[in-house]
Amino acid sequence: MENTVNIEATKALLPLAADKDIRQYLNGVYIDFQFDKTIYVATNGHMLGVYTEVAQNEHTFTVIIPRDLVKQLKPKPGNAKWGTLVFDPEAKTGRILNPANSQDFGFTPLAGVYPDCLRVIPEKTSGEVGQFDAEYVYAFAQVNKALGASYPGRFKIDHNGEGGALVHLPDENFVGVLMPIRV
Repeated sequence: MENTVNIEATKALLPLAADKDIRQYLNGVYIDFQFDKTIYVATNGHMLGVYTEVAQNEHTFTVIIPRDLVKQLKPKPGNAKWGTLVFDPEAKTGRILNPANSQDFGFTPLAGVYPDCLRVIPEKTSGEVGQFDAEYVYAFAQVNKALGASYPGRFKIDHNGEGGALVHLPDENFVGVLMPIRV
């Protein structure tokens, strides 16, 4: 099976993915190819980023791209941000052709069932202030920068008390959730 993949979005979400977590499936970027859209997700359990774009996918499948592979991808502005992802569900192998540097990366997708992260995105927020880990807030600034923001530190956090706060970046395809810390 073969679909087009947004290298820029995949790489941009990496700061939100877990690193060396015992839950191996969180140590990468999850991609859900649906017929009419592609959803990219990364989380470490305390912060979450979802990038959704309209797409015309020939095949529907999900895959978790390992962190080590995502780090090697090189997006470039324009058409070079698009790559090709080929996945063989029978052999459980895949590869990504990255046109920005003409490299072909083979990989074994991470095993496991990715959590249903979309259900934790609140439909509305309370406005009650929460306290956040500064490193997690900075991770959203890194995502914002990778998605091309002129001022990466400028984004909106809709506070939600003890619930997950919504994070809005200037890129309308992105929505994030930031869990508060207890102080």
